Amino acid sequence: MSTIEKGIPGPQKYDFLCLCHYERRVGKMKYKPKNAKSAILIVVIVLALIFAARFFGIGTARSALRIGYVGNDASQKEWSASYLLLSGSLEHTIRPESAPGKLYFEIKTSSGSISVAIRDASGNTVFEKDDIETSTFEVEVPGDVRVSVKGDGHRGSFKVTTAES
Repeated sequence: MSTIEKGIPGPQKYDFLCLCHYERRVGKMKYKPKNAKSAILIVVIVLALIFAARFFGIGTARSALRIGYVGNDASQKEWSASYLLLSGSLEHTIRPESAPGKLYFEIKTSSGSISVAIRDASGNTVFEKDDIETSTFEVEVPGDVRVSVKGDGHRGSFKVTTAES
């Protein structure tokens, strides 16, 4: 004779899945949501902040493998990074004090290749250079621009500054 037939309830099982608590009772499942609304609200707020940062050009967008990466992307007047390996692309908005303005680039290449592309606010390509060796150069830009750096097994560093920095 089992414990249920004797009238003695068996052990209760608890499963914690996501934010829900399921309680097993003799033959019945009872669903109790816990903080589901709070979790949804937090996700919505985080997505809104990410969208706003991307829309206003705050921070760096990336789709890259970065090893030994040390970067400075807190400013919209300059952007720099050094790394042991960069494979993929990084983007950052640079805002010169005046329009038109100049951007100054300092690229150091130990191995691999690096490319730079600059697009204006309308998405038009203002400047593009591939397979850049160790060098410094300047580019005149029409105002706020989006700088893209693409590395292919690149080892080295880059620095982008405005004329006002």
